[in-house]
Amino acid sequence: MKMLFVDPMGDREAAGLNLGIAYCATSAFNQGHTISILDLVNIRKGEQPHKRIKTAVENFHPDIIGISVTNMSFNNSKSYAEDIKSYFKGSIVLGGPEISALAGKSLELIPNADMAVIGEGEITIIDLLNAIEKKSHFESVKGLVWRDGQKIVVNPSREFIRNLDEVAFPNYGIFGVDKMDVYPISTTRGCPYGCIFCFCNLGKKWRTRSIENVIEEIRIAKNRYGAKLFHICDPSFNIDIGRVERFCKRLIEEKLDMPWVIQGFRADRMTEDMIHWMSKANCGRIWVGIETLDENVFKNVNKGETLDDIKRGIALMKKYNIEIYGYMIVGLPGDTLRKTLRSFENARKFNLDFLFYGSCVPFTGTAMEKWVKKNAVTIADSYNLSSIGTQYDEIAFETKDFTRDERAKARRILNIRTGGYNEYDTNPFIFKFKKWLLILRYDLKHLSKRIKQSIDYKRNYKTSVDSINLRRGVYYYRLSDGTWGLDRDEVVETPSSKRLFLDMKRHTISKVDA
Repeated sequence: MKMLFVDPMGDREAAGLNLGIAYCATSAFNQGHTISILDLVNIRKGEQPHKRIKTAVENFHPDIIGISVTNMSFNNSKSYAEDIKSYFKGSIVLGGPEISALAGKSLELIPNADMAVIGEGEITIIDLLNAIEKKSHFESVKGLVWRDGQKIVVNPSREFIRNLDEVAFPNYGIFGVDKMDVYPISTTRGCPYGCIFCFCNLGKKWRTRSIENVIEEIRIAKNRYGAKLFHICDPSFNIDIGRVERFCKRLIEEKLDMPWVIQGFRADRMTEDMIHWMSKANCGRIWVGIETLDENVFKNVNKGETLDDIKRGIALMKKYNIEIYGYMIVGLPGDTLRKTLRSFENARKFNLDFLFYGSCVPFTGTAMEKWVKKNAVTIADSYNLSSIGTQYDEIAFETKDFTRDERAKARRILNIRTGGYNEYDTNPFIFKFKKWLLILRYDLKHLSKRIKQSIDYKRNYKTSVDSINLRRGVYYYRLSDGTWGLDRDEVVETPSSKRLFLDMKRHTISKVDA
């Protein structure tokens, strides 16, 4: 079978290869299917997306098209499915976190799609391709939603994969990737906690890969893909403290000598010994979810930890010189303009390396979605929004204690005070002029401190993880434009004499020497 995966753009700041597609494409490829990928997230130059998809279909002639759907890419995905249906006679299947959140409603909301994969897709996609190839019924494919005439059928859920070591490592050669600077890696799946703003499409049960299995993938990342840094993408990496320590010790023993960063980290699940070993193993940065420092608002988040846990954890990380990036949210239940600004000023006292603020968005399937329906006035649906609230103009909802105007004001102020300065004027001179006006209005008393931070950052840039992480370069031997299929005999293990370099931050492509 020939399958085309399409990765639509959602958040305009998004970058990075789709890990879900990588796993599912590798699974299908390993079973002998011919796979092609159309990357609309990182590769944005050339024809418009609708035309690029049609060109890919005309050249590749797939039997089935899979579209990965996130919250912010939902509207694009729906539009693509409608257009594809006008000229493509095969099946359109949906997947991704938003589809898992919607479950049976997914085909109602995207009426031009034929099927949807719910939950983990590595096994489901194989069963589905086999069923299509053999022209057998879809009732036996667990984790599938499908159309039986005018009826939408929701099959029984597929059990989550128990032994994650059985899942094949992602083969980025299917994307056409030769080398990459930053390697994304998932070492666990699922999250047992219940934060009201989060939906985990991989289940509540926390499942881990063995340390040796993870180490082997990191070795491949370095030796095959030339990775200079690996990025752990787990929802909750450090639930098992002993596992983290064993992982760090193995990294040291293997002398892999790579810095690494963590996106999902629990402040209540750490000890000084654990942080000590993380520092020795070259952990460069940890993202910590603070959310809010208002005690009453924090209680509404249902994080399963306390503010004292977060403060203690930050103090430990600072002791061992690991960069700390804090994440906070505007507009949680019980929040007000005053509480948000006071919370930020208190967070500033931590002297974190970076403090990031986003807007509260009631994403599909979250407890926050239910709370908003009951307690707030909805202004815009979540498909037109992003939790990266300081970079977008829309407000999701308002309450009587925190109105739309107050939320917009909070975002303007915090955008400046965190150093985000996210303005999208096409004229750079207008941008600089507006930036300085906002700084003078909202953050004048911290101007000297901000200048010092900027100087220190530039001085230390070459030795920081940002020297790798911000470039986020990927080297291709051919672009994942969906017009070629990677068959089993086409895997290219050695680089070509010329490579295409994609700067993921700027979405620019250039030729470089091998």
